[in-house]
Amino acid sequence: MGDPEAEADALGDAQDQTPQPDPAQQLDSDAWFAEFLSENAEKLEQHNQEAINENDAAIAAASARHDKDLEIAQRSHEFAALARDNAGDYAKEAAANPYRRAEFEDDAQQALQRAAKEDELAAKAEADAAEAETEAKRLEEENTELRPIRSGHEVEASIRHDQAQALERAAADERESQALNRPAEGAGQE
Repeated sequence: MGDPEAEADALGDAQDQTPQPDPAQQLDSDAWFAEFLSENAEKLEQHNQEAINENDAAIAAASARHDKDLEIAQRSHEFAALARDNAGDYAKEAAANPYRRAEFEDDAQQALQRAAKEDELAAKAEADAAEAETEAKRLEEENTELRPIRSGHEVEASIRHDQAQALERAAADERESQALNRPAEGAGQE
């Protein structure tokens, strides 16, 4: 074991001999990294915008499906009401015409079956419409979350880009300053 002070001095001398990084190169590296971060933020912004656009298209499709399903449900309800009216008319005819009673009762039964089938179709269309509406709301909520994230990436990309440009200007200024200082250093040694 040697003298601790001597070892500390030797370590200090070794650190003093470590070449110092060129400030212009360091600024160039920092500018490159800032531009790299800017490009990444732009890519994230673009990815989020694409997701928003896809969701907007899916929302429009879900809204159209919702409207179409409600239209189908309304038509089915109208057909069911018409079929029930027809069944009532057939029942009246059956009562008025005893000799064709079986025929009219059969027609009335068929009309009621059509009405029941139309009611089923209406219920299914209404359920489909509700499902489409739920999907549209879910996608809209997702977009509500994505929009501020996209905006944040947009701001970050702009800031990082500005930072990279400032660092590039600083690196150029540093190189110019170094170039101006070098002749003065050489002139003093002659």
